Amino acid sequence: DPWQINGTVLYRRKHNKGRLEEIQKKRTRLAVRFQRAIPGAFLADIEAKRNQKPEVRKAQGAKRPSGLPRKQKRLSKFLKQQQWLPRRQ
Repeated sequence: DPWQINGTVLYRRKHNKGRLEEIQKKRTRLAVRFQRAIPGAFLADIEAKRNQKPEVRKAQGAKRPSGLPRKQKRLSKFLKQQQWLPRRQ
């Protein structure tokens, strides 16, 4: 077959040889990252929290009660032991 032989016109036409001046690859655009606000919180609030010093954040974390209440711990342990979880309706 002439389109399988490298030097023939049919091969060159099929494999787009010699058309580099006419056709150039399209350049892809780089994706630009940007931040969006989370519903219920403003972007300014999120940025303010992120820009806080680590010491301030640790102090706020210490104020929060740690762990689950005793009853919730027992319930979650029970649910983990079960092989199936009931569906919520």
